[in-house]
Amino acid sequence: DSGAITVERVAGSVGVRTQSGAIELRRLGNTVAATSGSGAVFIDDAAGAVSVDTRSSAFTGRAVGGNLRVRTMSGAVDASLAGPGDVDVETGSSAIHLERVRGALAARTRSGRVEVHGAPQRPWEVMTGSSSVDVAVASNALNLDARSRSGSVQIQGASINGTVEKRAIKGTAGAGGPLVRITTGSG
Repeated sequence: DSGAITVERVAGSVGVRTQSGAIELRRLGNTVAATSGSGAVFIDDAAGAVSVDTRSSAFTGRAVGGNLRVRTMSGAVDASLAGPGDVDVETGSSAIHLERVRGALAARTRSGRVEVHGAPQRPWEVMTGSSSVDVAVASNALNLDARSRSGSVQIQGASINGTVEKRAIKGTAGAGGPLVRITTGSG
């Protein structure tokens, strides 16, 4: 219940739970569910959907092939995807860093920086209460709605047909496409 757990090379579904030990999972062929009270969770090469819950530790994921769902109260989230799965990440007070996102995205944190890189094929929503957001897309066709209550909003590398102001950008890039909505309170 409080020791570290390591699981490797399992073809079936994997479920792991610990109160305070770290969880390390590698080369998994199906769905993964990991729950930790205060131990960090590391997953490398998971073919199926991944679900992670932790109260006070970080999550690192590499080569996630299916959907990704992460909930953490105070741990940072750093993940890269290997497939077109949807991503749903929420953390109370830490940073979120996501690479190669193609599916739908919901990324929320109350006070951490958010960085997302990918090619949206479905809607994206990124929200932070009090930090900055950096979104890099590998597509020129999208609808953008970016707002900051007290900071500034900038766009680089694309032309927007719509409204571009200091604290808000709303419009279409290219021929339009999935909605990318970005909201920050003070970043």
